[in-house]
Amino acid sequence: MRRFLFGAVSLAMLALVVWWAGGLPRLGRSTPPVVLVPTGSENGRLFQKHGRRVLGGAAVLLMGSGHQALPAARALGQAGVPFSVTHSLEEALLHRMVIIPVDDHSLRPGPEVLARLKGYAEQGGILVLQTPPDLLQTLTGIYAENPRRTRRRLAFRSAADEGFKYLDEPEEAEIRLASKRTAEGPWTHGLLAASQASPIAFFPDEGQPAILRVRHGAGAVYTLGFDLKDLVTRPRSRRHFDAGRCRNNAFEPSGDVMALVLRGWYESGPKPWVRLRSFPGTLRGLLGLSHNLGWGAEVDAVEDFSRAEKAQAIQATYFVQTKAAKDYLKGPLFDEDLSRTLRSLAGSGHELASHSVAHGADLHLNPLGTPDVPAKDYRPEVDEEGFTRDATLLGELSVSRRLIESAAGVRVEGFRSAFRRDPDFLDEGLKVSGYRYDSSLPACQTLTHAPFFLPHLRSMDLESGILELPMSWDDENAPEGALDFSKVLSLFRKVSNNETPFVWLAHPSLAPAKKVALDRVLNSLPADVAVWPLGRVAEFWETRSLVRFSYAASGSDLVLSVSAPPGRHDLSFEVSGPVSSCSLKAGSKRPGVEVSCSGRLVVLRSSDGSAVEVSIRL
Repeated sequence: MRRFLFGAVSLAMLALVVWWAGGLPRLGRSTPPVVLVPTGSENGRLFQKHGRRVLGGAAVLLMGSGHQALPAARALGQAGVPFSVTHSLEEALLHRMVIIPVDDHSLRPGPEVLARLKGYAEQGGILVLQTPPDLLQTLTGIYAENPRRTRRRLAFRSAADEGFKYLDEPEEAEIRLASKRTAEGPWTHGLLAASQASPIAFFPDEGQPAILRVRHGAGAVYTLGFDLKDLVTRPRSRRHFDAGRCRNNAFEPSGDVMALVLRGWYESGPKPWVRLRSFPGTLRGLLGLSHNLGWGAEVDAVEDFSRAEKAQAIQATYFVQTKAAKDYLKGPLFDEDLSRTLRSLAGSGHELASHSVAHGADLHLNPLGTPDVPAKDYRPEVDEEGFTRDATLLGELSVSRRLIESAAGVRVEGFRSAFRRDPDFLDEGLKVSGYRYDSSLPACQTLTHAPFFLPHLRSMDLESGILELPMSWDDENAPEGALDFSKVLSLFRKVSNNETPFVWLAHPSLAPAKKVALDRVLNSLPADVAVWPLGRVAEFWETRSLVRFSYAASGSDLVLSVSAPPGRHDLSFEVSGPVSSCSLKAGSKRPGVEVSCSGRLVVLRSSDGSAVEVSIRL
């Protein structure tokens, strides 16, 4: 009862609201766990980063003060579609695709704006609207809508529209919006339309249209009967309505579907088009390999795993628990023997990352604490009931990081919690403790296999700078159990087909079947697949998120302009048609920067670590 009351009091305290130093909670030994309720949105940062018109790209047009650009921006970014964010109708209509999000208020453009939107579509533009689309019947064909929160599924007629060409798996053709265990789901709108509008997606619960398409001349207008936020940013905030269809180790692309659809609509417009791929170079798959060295893992197996990976010139990420004392959860102590093992792993090129100190399943209930607690004074223990005594969130994050760095002489940038826990304060705690990325959440929980920036305090409108790498496959609940390598490979192919990295967690175990499965998977990968530690995956994805590019015709050629941040780049672009030749334009050439092309791919490599500003003639 005492622990129950403590948990209830902690949760009540988490409801307190503070505002200090632009968003950070006060940290100190006497500070109770408090939560800053996020206010505002990402619109300001998106305007700053994506405010310029993108030749050949898409536009997110905000026509109201309450409109949010983040859901469309994240879907377009994942799809590799160049985009801008604007309030200007004139600027927006210069793009090949325009997305107009809405809030709870209707969109009521005047006759002149309505005529310009229709003319844009007639000239070949792709216009994507969200409901409620009041007074736009001449544009959308919709004469009424039926709003409800009881619809639980969304189904796409894959053959009904060219934009659905990437929805080629059953899990993509129909997704879940909410489970039957929830009283309500997100707001959706059944769309009632005249005959000129074609229903291309439905709510199967009642058969009402969920997406309508109207052809206008060479272009089209698509109206969504749902909010992009509910399919894109809500799952990443872990605020979906129990919409996941699996617990782990399964294909769950519900949060990726709209990125695939927007990619398809973008590519269905006039040629040429260019997009940024999610894999480096000419790769067709990327496997992020990781191991947890904590509960259920065996230190004696670590060297076997490391040797198997070294034999194939592969490096992995080892998430290490810095266990201070023996307790209820079996696991290796952080002693000199383990420190020697860590130095050996680092010497073999593997990445070391944190797997907390106590490995408690109640991390989400720990008080906040302070990041500068001395390691010698921080000794949490897990009791026989599974509760962690004397643990804090910042202690788990900062102490483990400092211990690993001190023992192995490396920089620790990644974290993975125990038992897939995700405290509300996780992003702030990681930032305060000096981390770069997290990989604690299964794709089945976030509804996406693609990396994403953790929402700030689980808000749906603000992002942190901490990258999340969702786990596509993990053996967290059976670290010593057998592993079916064929199922791992089957899921890897599905995830790679959507151009998203595959993050794999395999606990080091002396069970022969575990290492055999590891060898079989690594030996079965195609030649155009790379295996990287998670830190390298995070670095590539962060760089990709900062790349800006545009393209324009120049006579019979196409000129691709690329801006990339400092670093070593291996960027890959897909073009609508085969590229016979490619070269850096005069003024873009410099040592360490080169471009190559093969088929429809253009690869830009930079090895000198500097920022890149180049123009490529195709």
